Amino acid sequence: MGVVGIVAFGSINSGLTNEMDVVHLTYLWRRFGWLGYFFTMTAVLLLLLLFTSRLDSILTARGDITAPPLLRPVAGMAVPLPEPNTSLALGHGNRSFWQKVMAVFATIKTVWDRMINFVTEHLELWAAPKDDKQIAWTLGIGWACCGGGLAGGCLVFAKAT
Repeated sequence: MGVVGIVAFGSINSGLTNEMDVVHLTYLWRRFGWLGYFFTMTAVLLLLLLFTSRLDSILTARGDITAPPLLRPVAGMAVPLPEPNTSLALGHGNRSFWQKVMAVFATIKTVWDRMINFVTEHLELWAAPKDDKQIAWTLGIGWACCGGGLAGGCLVFAKAT
């Protein structure tokens, strides 16, 4: 991906001179292709990192009998998450500003926990019939892709600056 980014966006600084004005530089950095590439690669790398780290914890938990139920290798054995604290739910009458802020963070945390639970359950279903060697091989590919994507992003930014 990094090589593709360098070839596609490596000429972002083509035509730069010492007399370049700020308006032209701003135009170069605001091009849709550049921003689209940046945000897409960021989202893909974050998802890949999330999935790979959850799969890593599933593989680690396979040999650990004291692992929490969400990480045990038995498919469909996940314990449901507790319901969010409704006293902090959004839209309840007269509350202070900080209570509202804390309610927003509590809601974000609940959504995050449910998403992680969903991802972990589906990865457990995928990993259940596979042996540890195949999961470790998949993890190696996942971590290599994470490293390659980050290195490619660094190369694109180095070339662009």
